[in-house]
Order: sequence, then C-alpha cells, then structure tokens
Amino acid sequence: MRLAGVRRKLSVGCYCTISPPNKGLAINMSLNCKWYAWPFMMWKVAHNNYSFKWYQYPRLLFLIAYHSFCKWMGINA
Repeated sequence: MRLAGVRRKLSVGCYCTISPPNKGLAINMSLNCKWYAWPFMMWKVAHNNYSFKWYQYPRLLFLIAYHSFCKWMGINA
C-alpha cells in the first residue's frame, strides 16, 4: 500500500492508522479516539444518517451531551 502506516484524521481527536498486509489481503487498522472526540463523532454520524430540521437541533444537542457525559462517567445508558 502506498500510504500504509500514515495517520489519518477522521474527526477532531479521532485518528486511524492502517498497517500494510502481512499475509494475503488482511489489513490491520488501529483506531485512536480521545475523550473529547465523542461529541464530534456523534454529530458527524447523526448528519450522515439523518436530515434535521431547525427545530430538532436542541434535542440532538441534548442527546449528544447526554451520551457523551454517560460515556465519560462510565455509565451504560
């Protein structure tokens, strides 16, 4: 692979590294997510999967904040 071993940025605080294949077509990929990356990743995923109206943004922000807080505190929500 041409760019194997290069760190790629997925979002703020989230990086992935793809290592070259050892045998056959198996590729190893490592994902590093910092604690502050969760809200940005949830925002990105929500906008990739759904289209929001202007009045739905307060609920989206509440859900992102709630799940981020639960993740940081180690609470299963």
